[in-house]
Amino acid sequence: MRTIWLVVLALMVPAVGVAQVRGPGPDRRAELEQRVRQQFLAHVAQRLDLTRSQRVQVRAVLTEAAESRRDLALESQALRIDLLQAVRDEDAEMARFESILERLGALRAREREIEQAEEAALAEVLDPRQRAIFLMLRMQLNERIQQMRGRGGPGGGPPGGSPFI
Repeated sequence: MRTIWLVVLALMVPAVGVAQVRGPGPDRRAELEQRVRQQFLAHVAQRLDLTRSQRVQVRAVLTEAAESRRDLALESQALRIDLLQAVRDEDAEMARFESILERLGALRAREREIEQAEEAALAEVLDPRQRAIFLMLRMQLNERIQQMRGRGGPGGGPPGGSPFI
């Protein structure tokens, strides 16, 4: 069964990476994100032997966190553009760089807050062993997504994992 899941995941993840490169509309991207989340949750539910109630609660936690991360991803993209423009601007003032760095620090702090809130919410639903297995499964998925995006293995992406999950 694990092999089947890995094959399904391997087939789905490239679609997400390709869709991002081509720049799908918001509806298509949301649909892809939703499919990846559903597949991940199905795998988690099976691997952790979750009850129906736990599945509903975990789904709610993951959905809320994904929405928050999606908002941060948009802000992060705008911040990267601002940073790139500032670096390319030979006449950019130091205050502009300070502002960008402050915004970056605030963004990272919000990423940590989202991750901590998600971990606390999952702690109310899952026992410590289930949380550890969940963490392992998420790290594996995020590594695969990063590899498909061409960013290498562990540590290749932003803190807090993928905005999809």
